[in-house]
Amino acid sequence: MKAFIVCFLALSVAFAAHETVQPSIGAGGLSLAEIKKYNELKETKWGKILIGLAEVHIQASGPIQRLIQALEDLIKELNTARSDENNRYESKRATHEANVQNINSQIGAANSEINSNRVKIQSILEPKKQQAQEDIARDTQIVAEKQENIRSATSNRNKDHADFEKRIAEHTEAIAAVDESLQLLGTLAKNKPSLLEFKKATMSFKKLELQIRKTHVAEIPFVEALISLAMNQDVNQDILNDIIQKLNKLRSRLASSVQLETENEAAAVKAFDELIVQLNKEINDSKNNIQRNTVLITETDKAIKESNNIIDKKTFEVEDLKAKLEAEQESWRQETTTHEEVIAEIDKEIDVVKQCKTLFESKQFSSYVNSRLGA
Repeated sequence: MKAFIVCFLALSVAFAAHETVQPSIGAGGLSLAEIKKYNELKETKWGKILIGLAEVHIQASGPIQRLIQALEDLIKELNTARSDENNRYESKRATHEANVQNINSQIGAANSEINSNRVKIQSILEPKKQQAQEDIARDTQIVAEKQENIRSATSNRNKDHADFEKRIAEHTEAIAAVDESLQLLGTLAKNKPSLLEFKKATMSFKKLELQIRKTHVAEIPFVEALISLAMNQDVNQDILNDIIQKLNKLRSRLASSVQLETENEAAAVKAFDELIVQLNKEINDSKNNIQRNTVLITETDKAIKESNNIIDKKTFEVEDLKAKLEAEQESWRQETTTHEEVIAEIDKEIDVVKQCKTLFESKQFSSYVNSRLGA
């Protein structure tokens, strides 16, 4: 601005030097107040420049009114410069406010995304993972229990089957003993038995009694009665035939018992097979659930990791945006300081120019300058 003032007034002085020389104002002096103002202005940077130019102008016999007009034009130029500076500053303010709004908007969007991902993790993903883990634990327990049920059922089935085979073997032996006894009784019924045949029959009946004790305890009294009759050497033919008939009925009951045991065993095997199929199905269902939940946990962990990555990324962005916002605010503070300094400088220049103009408009100014310079 100083260069502007100097150049402006210097051109005015140079122009005035080519003007027609006007008569100088009559001799006289400034008032004390004007002299004081004159001296004060010469103590200021801008006042010293302007008064120096005025002295040169007056010494060159230039018209003072021309210089006053130059100062008026200068005041207009300074006011225009002040207005331009204010306009420039307001334009900068609009840009600054738009930048601040944009940065704050980006910060808000990033924080919103951070919060939404945190809510997603805490309210959706973590509970889903926890539920899947609990389901896996439950299904793992189910598999263990069902497998134990299979082991227990298989052990019991093997034991029951072994008992069945033992009972069938005992029934078979009992039937064989009955058959042997019937055969001997048939022989005794036809002929009077010899001592050897009688002893043989006695041994067969004892064997029969032993087998019956193993399988049909309820039949023991009946068998003992039959054996007692059969072993009586005075038994007649009719009694022997009756014993044979009753032994045949016993044999039928033993055969029926074998049939019932066989049917029961078949039913037990069927029930066991159905149980194993059902248990295996429940095990497979639980294993499928475990596999499905394991995949779900893997996918959920991946989603959690992605959300955490977004949170980290957006957190970094927020910090970067806050730094940009602070830089923008600092730049604006500097801009404001510069603007205020420029306006203050212009106002100071305007004030000095106005004071100089007022001084130069004094009718005694030129005479005072000439007297001071010894013109």
